Amino acid sequence: MSEKVAKDASTREALLAAAAKVFSAKGYEGATVKDLADAAGANVSLVSYYFGGKEGLYRECLGDFGKDRLATAERVLKSPESEQDFRVRLTMFAEEFVRANLRDADLCKIIHRDIDLGGSPIAMDVFKTTFLPLFHTFQRFFEDARENGLLRAELDPQNVAAMLFGALVHAIKIDALRIEVMGQSLADEQVLAGVLKDYISIHLDGCLSRKREK
Repeated sequence: MSEKVAKDASTREALLAAAAKVFSAKGYEGATVKDLADAAGANVSLVSYYFGGKEGLYRECLGDFGKDRLATAERVLKSPESEQDFRVRLTMFAEEFVRANLRDADLCKIIHRDIDLGGSPIAMDVFKTTFLPLFHTFQRFFEDARENGLLRAELDPQNVAAMLFGALVHAIKIDALRIEVMGQSLADEQVLAGVLKDYISIHLDGCLSRKREK
């Protein structure tokens, strides 16, 4: 790798890392190109050079995170063949989802700030193109479970998926409160395992096909 290519890659990564922190602190509308460049220790013109401007940096910052989560979901959430397979795949997805959101806390905060709170049209477009496919993959997993006789036929897979997905997101959001009040964090693997076991059991015990329960 030439020195210029290495420098370009380093500067690009620095801008992406800085973007996660700046956008999480100020939101898309509140952050300026100068804020982003200063946080990365880069010339302000390089935001446009590498990303075409603030919007391009914002999209790539969240896009890479969303694509990684989608790739994991598509790999793990294959059509479940048995109740055990159903639980195992769901647990694997949930573990990776929580760990990734805690590991990339700034990106997680951007999503909550700019999308959950009704952010800019750009934020909503990023959500629809990057994160909505993740939920659709999650929903299809429950649709497959119903088709395979694992999920009660009268239940709407979209509703079931939304309830558990929302519970996972909420658990991540309140982790700071969990630390403050309980002295525990989902970053502790033992705590995470216990929380997910209970979450998944509570959701699935009311959703599994009665035929399978006999």
